[in-house]
Amino acid sequence: MSYNPNASAGNMYGNYGPPGQQQGYPGQHPDFSQHQYQPMPNQYGGPSAMPQQGPGPQSAMGGSYGYPGTQPSGGYPEKQQYGGTPLPSQVPPHAEGVKSPWDPNQATSYSGTDMGSEDVGENDAEDSIQPSAPSYDAVIYGYENTGIDADVSVGPPPSYAESIEYTPAVVDANRIPKLTDEDARQALLQLVSKSACWGSGAAKAMSIKDIAATNAYHYVLETYTEGRSTSYARVPYKGGYIDAAHNGPAPLPWSIPCSPTAFFKSEVHKIPVPHTDVVRPCYLCRGRGFNRCGKCRGRGRVRCGFCHGRGTREVNQPNGERRHEMCHSCHGNGRKRCHPCRGSGCVMCRVCQGYGSVKQFIQLTVSFTNRHNDHIIERSDLPDELIRGVQGDTMFEQTALRVGPIQNFFEREINSTSKQLVDSHNSAWPTERILQQRHYLRSVPVHECQFEYQAKPGRFWVYGHQKEVYTQDYPHTCCCCRCVIL
Repeated sequence: MSYNPNASAGNMYGNYGPPGQQQGYPGQHPDFSQHQYQPMPNQYGGPSAMPQQGPGPQSAMGGSYGYPGTQPSGGYPEKQQYGGTPLPSQVPPHAEGVKSPWDPNQATSYSGTDMGSEDVGENDAEDSIQPSAPSYDAVIYGYENTGIDADVSVGPPPSYAESIEYTPAVVDANRIPKLTDEDARQALLQLVSKSACWGSGAAKAMSIKDIAATNAYHYVLETYTEGRSTSYARVPYKGGYIDAAHNGPAPLPWSIPCSPTAFFKSEVHKIPVPHTDVVRPCYLCRGRGFNRCGKCRGRGRVRCGFCHGRGTREVNQPNGERRHEMCHSCHGNGRKRCHPCRGSGCVMCRVCQGYGSVKQFIQLTVSFTNRHNDHIIERSDLPDELIRGVQGDTMFEQTALRVGPIQNFFEREINSTSKQLVDSHNSAWPTERILQQRHYLRSVPVHECQFEYQAKPGRFWVYGHQKEVYTQDYPHTCCCCRCVIL
């Protein structure tokens, strides 16, 4: 396939229309369009990506995906069971109402075997429950390598081709602004007035001997890319509709529509992949909705931190004697009710938020990233990095699906650098799609001013349209200060 660099941004990216009329990228291959996700109503009233009758598409493992009303011959079963217990995802959508979470105020006491025999102090550190790893035993076609703890790249889109087409740059490099002695002096005086360490006498009295005018060139290349990755995600299941595998096969990662809000703006979108929902008992609390309190280890009470469990405290009397009095913090019991669990020994599960079940699904992460590289040519002793922050004249600018290197600029270093960066950007991110590129060349005026003050020579630079000043030779400084004015 080939790309038209003059195509509009909308046509370039693929104007996704309503279901049944979606358009892909220009020149898309049939293999790329056959997996487009187009929801259709199913027999339960929920969305389905495929027709309800007839055999499903062949999977990579030799079977076909089952749809509601058909008998699957392999791949996904129409109704899945885990551990012999039907889950809410096996019933028709909306058949189950909203679930109620575990109530921390109910009469529940922890009776696990992991409380231990040692007493727990009020000021002891809270321990943490070591959860078992969540189960992701379902195999979904196109998502076999989905990450569990982190996003895993899904690779480049199908039928992704590269084509470099460019228009040679036409540069007018004959525009260098003129700077007079008085302009240079006024620029120096303006910036000296902003520093408490500098006096203005030298700027007024110095003799400017020579002004050498040059141009600095700033070349910038930007490449806007789209990368996709998948990972498992989970949320507490509170009841309601489950978009599970019985609704059809999951659409492939690159067939799920997602567009950036604007080109050359880095942003991230997270999208649940349709038909990948699975409801499971919470792996942390094992479906109970609560866990052992980490503060009291399930006891509901902790050793008083004021009397250290004795129930009494030694108190100094006015006559110098010491006697034991009842501890007012624990009322003489030596133990106090655990505050986090309110004495029950149980706390709400942080994973399922008390509902006992979690909905696991595959989450697609679409990352739009603006890649940026630049190169500066500045022939004088002025630090090159100062050129980035000032205004100049744009000598060349080009935006296209693919840009080609500058070839006809008289500074050959710009030509070679442009080719090097363009070639590097076209191959630097093999798992991402290049959506748009742009590059431009700026000319920034730089004037090196030679001055003499009290028979001592020095230099300062005036650069950019704002007439910024840089020098390390200014003679009037206080406290032997060697300030640098920028």
